[in-house]
Amino acid sequence: MGFLSAAEERGAALERATSAHEAALAALLSAAPTPRGLASGRLPRREARSLDRTLGDLASSRAGSVRLWNRDRELVYSGGRRLDLSPADISEALGSGLRGKVDSVRVPDAGGGRSDELATVMPVRATPAGPAVGAFEVRRPWKSVAASAGFPSWGGLLPELGVLALVWLGMLGAAALAMRGRAAGPSPLTDSQLDPLTDLPNRSTFRELLDRALIAGKRGPGLVAVMLMDVDRFKEINDTLGHYNGDLLLKRVGPRLRSVLRDQDTVARLGGDEFAILLPGLPDDGAVTTAAERIIRSFEEPFVLGGLALEVEASVGVAVYPEHGNRVDVLLNRADTAMYAAKAARTGFAVYSDQQDQGSRRRLALAGELRRAINEDEIVLNFQPKTRMATGEVTGVEALARWRHPVHGTISPSEFIPIAEQTNLLHTLTERILDRALSQLREWHTRGFDLTMAVNLSMRNLLDAKLADQIAQRLRRNGIEPSYLELELTEGMLMADPRRAMEILGRLKEVGVGLSVDDFGTGYSSLAYLKDLPVDAIKIDRSFVMGMENEPRNAAIVRSTVDLGRNLGLEVVAEGVETQAAYDELARLGCDYAQGFLLARPLPAPELAGARAGARAGAGAQG
Repeated sequence: MGFLSAAEERGAALERATSAHEAALAALLSAAPTPRGLASGRLPRREARSLDRTLGDLASSRAGSVRLWNRDRELVYSGGRRLDLSPADISEALGSGLRGKVDSVRVPDAGGGRSDELATVMPVRATPAGPAVGAFEVRRPWKSVAASAGFPSWGGLLPELGVLALVWLGMLGAAALAMRGRAAGPSPLTDSQLDPLTDLPNRSTFRELLDRALIAGKRGPGLVAVMLMDVDRFKEINDTLGHYNGDLLLKRVGPRLRSVLRDQDTVARLGGDEFAILLPGLPDDGAVTTAAERIIRSFEEPFVLGGLALEVEASVGVAVYPEHGNRVDVLLNRADTAMYAAKAARTGFAVYSDQQDQGSRRRLALAGELRRAINEDEIVLNFQPKTRMATGEVTGVEALARWRHPVHGTISPSEFIPIAEQTNLLHTLTERILDRALSQLREWHTRGFDLTMAVNLSMRNLLDAKLADQIAQRLRRNGIEPSYLELELTEGMLMADPRRAMEILGRLKEVGVGLSVDDFGTGYSSLAYLKDLPVDAIKIDRSFVMGMENEPRNAAIVRSTVDLGRNLGLEVVAEGVETQAAYDELARLGCDYAQGFLLARPLPAPELAGARAGARAGAGAQG
C-alpha cells in the first residue's frame, strides 16, 4: 500500500470537506417544499419577506449568499450579498441541480483564477421523490470549507448550517401557502397525484377533491363552483414559439390563477392546455360570476416568454352545484359545455345552460362525422359572383363551403370549420376545398370564363409555414396563374399575431396570389399594421352594408372604409349588397366591387354561367 503525498492528502481532505458540506446542505434543503411563485419566475411578496426575515444573519454577512433558481434558470430569490452573476457562471453545476443532483464548483474570479467561494447547487423538489423544479445556489467562503478539511466532523461548518436551517424553516412556512392550492386537506399530495409539468393536482386528483367538496356541500350552506378553462389558440402558440415556450406558458398559468383565488380554492391541470378550478363554499351566484371575471382579467397582463410579451386569452366554462348537477361527471361535462359556448361566443366565460347542452350534443355528433363527410364528398362548394361596379361585369367568384349532411341538411362553415380546427381536420379540409376550387377554376378558364377565385382561410391556416409552398404546388398542378387566386383572411386573424402574419403573407405574395382582408370593420385592426400588410383589397363587412340605408353610423363606416382603401391604394369590395339603393350609393362613393343577393346568391358551379351573363342586367333592371 502506497502513501499519498502531502498535496494529494490535502486534496483528498478538501474533497471530503466538500462532500460533507454538500451532505449537510442536502439534509437541510432537499426536502424543502416548492415555493408558490417558483414556476412563475417571481415570488409573491409575502414569501420574499418571509425569506428576508429568516435570512437575516446571512443577509448581513459580506461573505455568503443564497439564491433560488427555477427550472427555466430564472433567478427567483436572492438573499445575502448581492452578486452580479448570471446562471452561466455556474451553468454546469446549476444544470446538475435542475437534473436532481447536488454539485459544487469554485467560481472563477474576473482574472480567470479561483475565487474564495464555493458555490453549491442542490435541487428543490415539490415532493420528496419528485423531479427537480428548481435549485438552491448556496455560496460560502472557500476557507470555511477548507478549514474543516482535516476534521472528520462537520464542526467547522455548523455556523453556516445554522443559517441554512433558518432558510429551510422559512421555506416550510412559505410553501405551506402553496400546498393549500394543491389539496383540500392538510395532507400533501404525492407524485402520482400531481401533474408532472405544472406541479398542480392532476385530473384524477381533481375529481377526488370535487367529490369531497360535493359531500361537504350537502352538509352545509353555500355553492360549489366548477370551472374548466383552456388557453385560446394554444396550438398556435406551440407551433409558433415551440414546445419549450408552450410548456413554460402552461407552468405559469397555475400561479396566475392562484393569484386571484382564495386559499381554499384548488387549481388543477387536466391535460394539454385545459385547467380546472374548484371553488367551494361560495355564498351566491354573484360570487361565482365575480370569480370567473377575476380569472379572465388575470390574463390581461401579458406572459413574458423568452423576452417576448405574449398576449394570451382564455375561455372559462362554469357549472354550479346544486343547480347544474350533484355528481362529479355531470358537473365536469356541463362546465366543459359552457367553456365551448364561451369560446364560440368569445365572451371570456359562460355559465352552463340547457341551450348550450343541446348545441354541445350536436357539435359532438358532427365532430364524429366530419372526417367521413370530407372523404365522401359531402363538403361541396357554392360560388358567389363578385361584380365590378364600374361595368357591372362579373370578374370573379368567392368559393363558399357547405356541408350537405344526409340528416341535418345544409350546414354552414361557421358551424363545421371550428370543429375541423378542434379535431385536427382543418389541414385536410383546406386541401380539399383548394383542390376543388382550383379544379373548377381551370374548367371555367378552359371554357373561356376569365374569372378569379377567392378562398377563405382560417387562423390555423395562416400559421402553417408550408402554406405558401402547398398553394404554389396546387396552382402549378392545375395550370393556373397565381394572380387568379385570392386568399381572404379576417382582420382578427391578421392582428392576433401581426409579425407572424406579415411573414406568411410575404411568402404568399412571393407566390403571386392576391390577398384581401375579409369582414373589415368588425375586428380591431391597427392602421399602423394595415398600411404595411401586403394585401390587395379590403372587404366591407355585410353588417355595415346592409344597414347603411337606415343607420347613419353604418353609412359613415362604409364611406370611411372606401376612402381608406382609395388612400392606401387598395381595392374595396362591399359584401351584403341586397338593395338597388345600396348598390347605387356604393357606386357613387367609388367602391370597386360588390357581392350580395341583389346580384346573385351563392350558386353551384353549373348555375354560375347564367348568373354571370345576367348580373349586369339584374343590377340595372332594379334601378
